[in-house]
Amino acid sequence: DKRKAPKAKKTNVPKAKKTKATKRTHQKLRKRKNERKQYYE
Repeated sequence: DKRKAPKAKKTNVPKAKKTKATKRTHQKLRKRKNERKQYYE
């Protein structure tokens, strides 16, 4: 019998929502990155 065993259905795992804090840190990082870019130009 070559039939495969039924796979378990993947449940939808909710992704962690981005909080305002994470957004803010990302803005900071982006700012720093841009500053570094300007420094090298």
